[in-house]
Order: sequence, then C-alpha cells, then structure tokens
Amino acid sequence: MKVLKRMQLINWSYIHYRLITFSEHVNFFTGHSGSGKSTVLDAMQVVLLGETNGKRIFNKAAKKESNRELIEYLRGMQTENIRKEYLRNSDFVSQIVLEFEDDQSHATFCLGIVFDVKVSNNEHDEDHCFFYYNHPLDDHYFSEKDGDKISPWSIKDFKAQAKSDGKLKLYYSNAQYREDFLNRYMGELNPKYFDLFKKAIAFSVDMKIDDFIRQFVCQADDLDLNKMLDTFRAYNKILRIIQTTKEEKALLEEIETTYQRYHENKKGIERYQTYQLLADQDRAYFQLSQQQDLLKSYQIDLEKIK
Repeated sequence: MKVLKRMQLINWSYIHYRLITFSEHVNFFTGHSGSGKSTVLDAMQVVLLGETNGKRIFNKAAKKESNRELIEYLRGMQTENIRKEYLRNSDFVSQIVLEFEDDQSHATFCLGIVFDVKVSNNEHDEDHCFFYYNHPLDDHYFSEKDGDKISPWSIKDFKAQAKSDGKLKLYYSNAQYREDFLNRYMGELNPKYFDLFKKAIAFSVDMKIDDFIRQFVCQADDLDLNKMLDTFRAYNKILRIIQTTKEEKALLEEIETTYQRYHENKKGIERYQTYQLLADQDRAYFQLSQQQDLLKSYQIDLEKIK
C-alpha cells in the first residue's frame, strides 16, 4: 500500500508556500467554513485524479453543485467583492507535490504537477505538466530558495532537470499520467478508482447500496446482496469461533504449563522428603553406633570391677 506522507503547495489559492505532513493512519481536516479544508483537498485531487478540469472535481466536499475553476485556485481569486479580484496578477508558477511511501519496501517517491500561468490585462492562460520523481521530497528540490523567497521551477526548468536526472519523469498528457498512476505507481488500481474517489470526497453516494457495491466493490452484474450479507455473517461467525478457539487454546496451554510446574514441584518435594528420610536414617545409625560403643565401654568397666 502507498501511504501519503507529505504535501507541498506553492502558489495555490491563498497559499504562497506550505508543506503539510500527514499522519500514517487517519487524518482529520477541521475548521470553520472558508478556512481552507477544500483548498487542500482539491489540491490533492488534482494529483490523485490526474484531473485539471476544476468544474468536475473542485469544492465538491463543501458544495456538490460547485463550479469552481482551476484558474481561480491558481491565481488566488478573492470572493469578498462581487467583481473578481486575484492575488496573482502577473506571470507565475504553481506546484502541487505529494510524497508517498510504500509500506512494504519503504521506498519513497513523489507525484506532482507544475503550472505555468501567463497573465495579461486580466486575461490568463495556463500550461501544465504532471511528473513522477523517484526520490523523497527534498526541501531544495522543485524550487530555488533565497532566504524567505521561493522561486518554484517552471515547466522549462523541469524539462532541463529531466534531461540529467533519470529519477524524474514528465507527463504532458493527463491520460498517460492517469494510466501510469493506476498501473505503475499505485499498484494496478482498478480504473473505477477515479469515480469512487470523487464520490468519497463528496461524502455522498447517490445510488442504492447494492448498486454501489456492484459498481465499486465487487464489479459483478449478478450481485445478490442478501447472499453477500449471509456470507459476511458466516465469515464473522467463523472469525468469532477462531477467536474463541484461540482463547481456549491459550487457557489450555496455561493449564498445561501450570500442571508441569505442579508436577516438577511435586517431584522436588518427593526428592526432598527422600533426602530427609535418608538423613534421618543416617542420624539414627550414628546415634545407635554411639550407644553401642557406650555399652561396650560399660561392659569393660563392669568386668574390671568383678
């Protein structure tokens, strides 16, 4: 399994630069409306879905009918006023980078996207390139830093770096990136992953449960949900029996160990009692010998008197 470890954002919405570290297991995004939860999730979606058509994916976690566009995130659109205003009003570069670790081999790699955005008279045009980097996310990589100033690499910079760095692979086609994402980088995922991920982000499943299982879980047209539930119940019953058997086995092993200790202690007591009896016999023989010697001495004295 591939575990998401870190995410780097440069010039995304209101974020100039942010490096986010994730927990190995469960991560919670909390905050009031407008605090930036969807901003982070939508950045993740771009890389995890290989999708740059924002109207199909953006802000669905907050609003199912959202029509937010990619350029609004890239330029940092402000919504305080009716008229659109942007944080970035000249040419710039944006980046989204996700760092993953294989939980078996512990190999670390990055998937990301770079945007070159041209702005002229409030008109804008963007070009993008997905990439794979077979290396952990280094602080100095994908950008140049001069104190607090960060200059992210443009597509031209990535092309130049890819010529000399065999660990870096560029994708100019969303479709080719998605294909390699599924089959090479994520361990041959089913193509239905993309639809399922979108629905998971939206926190809703707009279909019957058996249709959902048929489409996203079992991929079977002749699915009988009742039989599946019966199978799950039988499986859980077997798990309970196995657990009970393990507990009983542990108790029997404990009883056996206790009996072995009792048997060893009993044999030790018997040996002690035998040694004690032999010692008592030796002491009695010694006392008898002393009495016999004393008797002989008395007999000798008696003969002298006579």
